[in-house]
Amino acid sequence: MISPNRIVIRGIAVAVVGIVFIPYVWGYLHVPPGMVYMGFADHPYDQNSYLSRIQQASEGKFFIRRDFTLEPQRPLFFNPFTWTLGVIAGVTGLTPLAVYYGALAFYALLLFYIINWFIRIFVADPRQRVFAFALCAFSSGLCWLVPLRQWEVLLKKYNMVPIDYWIAETITFETVFSFPQFSLTAALMLLGFGFLIKALRGSLVKNSICGGLAIFALSFVHTVDMVTVAVVLAVYTVVVFLMFKRDGVRTLGAVALLSLVALPAFGYMLYLFRTEPVFIQWSKEKFISPHFLSYIIGYGIVLFLAVPELVRIFREGSRDDWFLAVWVIAVAVLLYAPVSFQRRLSTAVHIPLCILAARATFRYVLPSLLGGLWPRGEPSGQRRDAAGVCILVALFLIMVPANIVKISSCIADTRRNPLEYYLYEADLEAMRWMRENHNEDAAILSTYKSGLYLPAYTGNRVYVGHWSETLNFNEKAATAERVLYSGKEADAREFLKEHKIDYIYFGAFEKMRGRFSLEHAPFLQEIYNRRGVSIYKVKL
Repeated sequence: MISPNRIVIRGIAVAVVGIVFIPYVWGYLHVPPGMVYMGFADHPYDQNSYLSRIQQASEGKFFIRRDFTLEPQRPLFFNPFTWTLGVIAGVTGLTPLAVYYGALAFYALLLFYIINWFIRIFVADPRQRVFAFALCAFSSGLCWLVPLRQWEVLLKKYNMVPIDYWIAETITFETVFSFPQFSLTAALMLLGFGFLIKALRGSLVKNSICGGLAIFALSFVHTVDMVTVAVVLAVYTVVVFLMFKRDGVRTLGAVALLSLVALPAFGYMLYLFRTEPVFIQWSKEKFISPHFLSYIIGYGIVLFLAVPELVRIFREGSRDDWFLAVWVIAVAVLLYAPVSFQRRLSTAVHIPLCILAARATFRYVLPSLLGGLWPRGEPSGQRRDAAGVCILVALFLIMVPANIVKISSCIADTRRNPLEYYLYEADLEAMRWMRENHNEDAAILSTYKSGLYLPAYTGNRVYVGHWSETLNFNEKAATAERVLYSGKEADAREFLKEHKIDYIYFGAFEKMRGRFSLEHAPFLQEIYNRRGVSIYKVKL
């Protein structure tokens, strides 16, 4: 028989996944006339890049290429996450978007399962476990105390905006809501760290190998998180040697074995980032942390509750307690380390913060409010137990509003900016025609707005399309418009030849910017013209 606590935990997990899909449902129910909902409710630019990779894998490609840029790329990059989804799409005949939705739900539930497993490693009391899990699933920061427009002003003036508004790695709800890859990333990190603690308690070899395999996969899925893993493991090993000398050698052995298993994958990805021009250039993109108050406000009450438990650990914490403390403190430092991907290093740190906050709630908050330890379990304590439950529910509820704000703001943005979330029917029809008739790994020139969709829906590459994955995006976006609208045929011919452009796409987004100036160029052959969308074959 399933215990009530497990029923509550499963109910919370399912509820989160259901809430996550609310903006998607809204998008499908409010399609503007003549347009098609492209299926995304948040980060539409980044999500289209995932569809592109899934599309490649569905065509049988093992190595994944970044199709939003035309720089030469050797077939070396393997991503097990998008490859698996692509294989599923290829075998089942489902669209990449349908498979993406399945992954969004599946990896969210998988993450919640592993979060519960991870909590059980550090928390013995069943009630604390449920509260800690509820905090992990639903708690967020205090962004709701100030209107979004005011935060936008503060962002421009002081680089300050709460991370629970926009940084997917930092809050579990935001992680689940944003990308399935981030849910998988957090799950793999928890598995690696959880098995390390189990290795220190029991079977060292088996658990260390299991943890190493999780970090091995993490290297391929989200390489930058290896920085966090390496720092946390290194600092924790030093702490154990200093604080718990008897356990130092065992800890070093577990960390060494885990690292040995994970090292080949990390070494391979490090090789790519040091030798492949596309990876080198992409690694220079800036993902800098905002003002430090952004994190304090963004983690909010969870952070404030975690502090007294951190203090207790510094004074009298056990070896396992110190792991949670090391993880939190290491990330706090890494968020402002001299690297270009600072804010990405916060992956999953919300989980140890929630565990610490739950412990502090039971260790300090409830006893101070109820006049002693809770729960005591005596028959006469029913009122006291009810009061304790009410306090927990009240604490929980004041940590939830930020997620409501997030969902509502996504719906509002979809309504205010339909061109970010919807595509004209004529464009989608043209792209599907292109995939059926000219899916040749060809290079396409368009404006960046069409270029965002072309790789996923045609299977081809684009000159410009994605703000991050198109190298030198701003320069290329301006160049594309100059070629399409300037009317200088000689310059356009030279450009198309230099960049080996095979097709020019001119659809609704392009017409919004102006009239196509190369319509009668002798080196272009119009191969498609329907409902206002034209596609030209470059003949050079």
